[in-house]
Amino acid sequence: MLPEVCYDRAPLSRHYADASRTDNFYGHPAVVRAIQEVAKKIRSTNPSAPRLPVQELGNRKGGKIPFHLSHRNGLDVDIAYLSRADRRHPIPLCHEGPKYEWFDGDEWKVREQFALDLNWAMVAEFAKREDVRMIFVGGVVKKALLEWAEANAPPRERRRTAKKLVATYCRAPTGVQMGTYRNNRCPHDDHIHVRFACPADSPRCRERRAPRRDG
Repeated sequence: MLPEVCYDRAPLSRHYADASRTDNFYGHPAVVRAIQEVAKKIRSTNPSAPRLPVQELGNRKGGKIPFHLSHRNGLDVDIAYLSRADRRHPIPLCHEGPKYEWFDGDEWKVREQFALDLNWAMVAEFAKREDVRMIFVGGVVKKALLEWAEANAPPRERRRTAKKLVATYCRAPTGVQMGTYRNNRCPHDDHIHVRFACPADSPRCRERRAPRRDG
């Protein structure tokens, strides 16, 4: 897990009886297997890639967990973006990890430490899978990934991946998109959120519709 320097600032007690994250790493066995398979494929084609930094899945007992609208039934997983950051070039941290989207005073960009090639390999590998419904990413991240893929990825892979990428944008608490970085809520500027389809062996499973913003 990555540092959570802003975790204690959220008003969790009004919504959750227990705000700890110590028990939120349980997922459906099919989802766990899928993550392992994707990780192996990424390392096989990108030997220098780091291990996948898996964050939260769901609670052992199911139901709501802090900072998320979903992650209630073991079919969602958050994975931190792959980075080339080092101690000389730190990235601002908040809640779950590094914040890769930033506003330079003129336009929104992804930070230079964001590994475009490795992160494309990660989302493309998940997008190949029939059991993956959608992949949530930051809006600035999605634009940067697709621009990189336009020049570097095969057309079929690019089209297939683009269909499953769902962009979410930095917004102020009022829901108005802002042109500043500080104090904005940027749901997926530090991680991807992969949502899986209901497994065939779970007939009572019900899939959630994609909200405008998810976590």
